Amino acid sequence: MKKVKYKLFSLWLVLLSSILHVYGENSFYYSGSKKYSLSVIPTKRAILRKPSQNSSEYVERVGARIEIIDIDAASIIKEMATRVYELENENKSLPVFLINGETEVILLPEIVIKTKHAPLEVANLYHKFGLTLVKETKACSIYAVPTGSDIIDIANTLYETGMFDYVYPNFFCSAESFAYIPNDEYFQYQVTCHNIGQTFNDGHTGTIDADINAPEAWDITKGSPNIVIAVFDEGVSSNHPDLPNSRQVRLNGSNFGSGNPNDPSPTGDSNHGNACAGVIAATMDNNEGIAGIAPHCKIMPLRWDATSTADDMANAIYFAIENGANVISCSWGYKNSGSSPNLHPSITAAIDSAIQQGVNVVFATGNTASHVDDINGSVLFPANANVANLITVGASDRYDRQANYSPTSSLVDFVAPSHRAYSNQIYGETFEMWSIDIPGNNGYNPTPETMADYMTPLGSTLPSSGTNYLAYTGRFGGTSHSCPVIAGVVALISSVNPYLTPLEVFEILKKTSNKVGDYTYINGKCDQMGYGRVDAYAAVKEAQSRYIVGPNYVCDTTMYCLIHPSASDETVTWSVHNGQWTYPHYSIVGANNHDTVYIRCERMHIGPTDPTHPDYLTAGGFPLDTIQSLSATITNGTTSSTYSKIFRNPSGEIPTISASNSSSNWLSGTTRTFTISNCTSTPDAALSWEIKKITMHLDAPDDTVITTTTGRSVTYTASTPLRSLCRVYVTATNTQMECEPQSVTNAYVVTRKILLLGNVESGQLNVSIYEEDDKRSTSLTLADICAEDGYLLELQHNIYGRMASQNVQSAKERINSSQLPSGIYVLLLKDARGEVVAQTKVIIH
Repeated sequence: MKKVKYKLFSLWLVLLSSILHVYGENSFYYSGSKKYSLSVIPTKRAILRKPSQNSSEYVERVGARIEIIDIDAASIIKEMATRVYELENENKSLPVFLINGETEVILLPEIVIKTKHAPLEVANLYHKFGLTLVKETKACSIYAVPTGSDIIDIANTLYETGMFDYVYPNFFCSAESFAYIPNDEYFQYQVTCHNIGQTFNDGHTGTIDADINAPEAWDITKGSPNIVIAVFDEGVSSNHPDLPNSRQVRLNGSNFGSGNPNDPSPTGDSNHGNACAGVIAATMDNNEGIAGIAPHCKIMPLRWDATSTADDMANAIYFAIENGANVISCSWGYKNSGSSPNLHPSITAAIDSAIQQGVNVVFATGNTASHVDDINGSVLFPANANVANLITVGASDRYDRQANYSPTSSLVDFVAPSHRAYSNQIYGETFEMWSIDIPGNNGYNPTPETMADYMTPLGSTLPSSGTNYLAYTGRFGGTSHSCPVIAGVVALISSVNPYLTPLEVFEILKKTSNKVGDYTYINGKCDQMGYGRVDAYAAVKEAQSRYIVGPNYVCDTTMYCLIHPSASDETVTWSVHNGQWTYPHYSIVGANNHDTVYIRCERMHIGPTDPTHPDYLTAGGFPLDTIQSLSATITNGTTSSTYSKIFRNPSGEIPTISASNSSSNWLSGTTRTFTISNCTSTPDAALSWEIKKITMHLDAPDDTVITTTTGRSVTYTASTPLRSLCRVYVTATNTQMECEPQSVTNAYVVTRKILLLGNVESGQLNVSIYEEDDKRSTSLTLADICAEDGYLLELQHNIYGRMASQNVQSAKERINSSQLPSGIYVLLLKDARGEVVAQTKVIIH
């Protein structure tokens, strides 16, 4: 009996070894050009049940339909036969993998694709592998893979063609919050903003000035309502007493988790998003709650939950960009992803797109360390993404030291104050930062079961008294708290100088952060604190002074101002930099020693002058809209400092009009709808329409604007012209174009209903042109028929084609038909553009 058991066990080991060889460490996928190893977890699988909701009011995300279960040896062999196995009732059994041996993911039966080439060029590949399009978004395209197919092999094969930016299996793993953080009132306890060594939570005190110098910054600015911070998190309460909807930008489509897609409010005890939003922008001076760091700015709530996929997260970032966010604050990441800086390329691409478009993106590092246990931790994805000017935030504590859980890494850019340690790391420590909470008994106040420990028992309250005290909390922390602190400081910086680029904001934080903690800073940076603990006052002051203010793009004539303390013995020298071009096509207007200058666009060209010449832009010429930077050098005696404004090309799309009827002839009394089919990133309110009617008859000139409106579409019914013919011009304008509004116009000829009659007698085809509703009592005159364009009569045989044509001279015309073959003809009246105005059938015997 023992031998039988041994043989069965040996057989199991052989089979398992075979499975792991095929699907184990030798498997990999491409994340960009880098390979990430994949190893299957043979004792787990995930069951993906079919969707159970179809209501438009509820979105059941993929993550909500997944359940991970343990499986026995026999099931392992069956399960690993294919990487996707259909079960009964349309449910699917999915394998579970480890990426790089650490990040646990579920392999969905889909592939994430972003192509470099036109769809037709890759269509054959899709057909070859049986791929079907599931979803197409700004972040990526998702394709379903047939059951039984090798998903990883298909993805790798497609990527190796070189036709894609990225192709990788659609792995699912839930992002998680970095702290279960509450949010409460009284400013005296907000040691992050103002640490004077006071006693606050749990009898703790801190080091004087181990704070961000918020009150000093508030002497300069409390923020601008034009600056919007997107808090992408677990949701923000509607009309919170310390963050009313008048200071929120709540948008349809802002919920990227389960539930109503138009409601970004938190559910259950999920107060993490509230806490982050309150740190940034809770109302100041309302005798209640706490003070936000940028209390005059606005919050754009964007919600995710454990069911949100990577493409949901990426699309939320694009959503923030398109809806005018200036800052995006993200206190979340993916567990065990410290060695995967491009875990989800779609998210990396979204972050890069935001920064390229001038949006500051701030991510928390994660709470992966325990320095009392000699665990340095790691920076998690997306905070570890290799994207220039992404702001990666660790945590300092009330003593201006590295927080115990904050990772030690060269990827840490800056730190901001948060709680010192978790209760299971250092005795007597727990969450101690203040913010807003879900009003009532939900959230972090009272303490829910998920947060209870020996420091904060279940049901304990902090605060336990005061106005709306259950709408606030004193139990927030982690790098989740530090991240919105820095997002709030960035909002203050942008409030005093909204034209700063993410690079310039990063440089300001780098220059002004305090080198605290007695760590060794090499070239201004250390792995514990990055460039140091942020200083809101110093950063705002730096942003306000000695910087060039003006747009980050150049139009024909643009004004720039150098803000600096004027002194009689200072001089200013301005210069424009055009990179490689020898002859600058932009010049400074005004004296160089003035603080305010204009840039004039010379629009010179030193190559071939014919735009159709193949070497127009390459052989000695240069693009007319290329400029690299504008610099101002301030000189005071022998001391000088230079400041530069980095430029990008002006952006904004010229509208493209789609019409419900594309014919250039428009019959009076009929209706057409016009739609702007592009400009997807432009708000509807910035798209305007003008419909203008111009009468062609010289005796009755008319140039009348008959409709002006805004929006993505307009509907208009053509009115009867004064005579038989007039033109209507439909113009769409994108008023958000950075240099100047750009318009496109469609022109239409509006005609009365014209009746064409043909009568054959004695070898002549007699043609009469009437107005249809004129009861044929009076024929139209030549002036009525055509005031601008000439008209043509054309006679077409049903077999032989066109047999005769002649210009129209009057409303009564004759065509010689004596030599024409017998048969059925069509008589056409055409305008000068070849458009058919009227037609009738004619039989010649």
